[in-house]
Amino acid sequence: MRYKVKLTKLKSNHNNLRTNEVDGYCHRLPILNQGFTMFAESLTGAGVRTIQTTKVLELDTLGNVITFRTRNSTYKVWYEKTKDETS
Repeated sequence: MRYKVKLTKLKSNHNNLRTNEVDGYCHRLPILNQGFTMFAESLTGAGVRTIQTTKVLELDTLGNVITFRTRNSTYKVWYEKTKDETS
């Protein structure tokens, strides 16, 4: 499965994510006890950027929005299913 996503950093004690919002895609939505990985166009436009969080400690789902907390940050992900390019 492939999802179109928008990741928004709500709260953080680090600056590893250089922007507060990232539009891209993922193959798996956030789930407890695993890191979340998504892909987006690089900030320079020269390739693909990988965004990966540490393990998800808490999450809450409301419709197509997932709010989740990691060790250092809180994020919100808006998502919609898209057609997988390999299907």
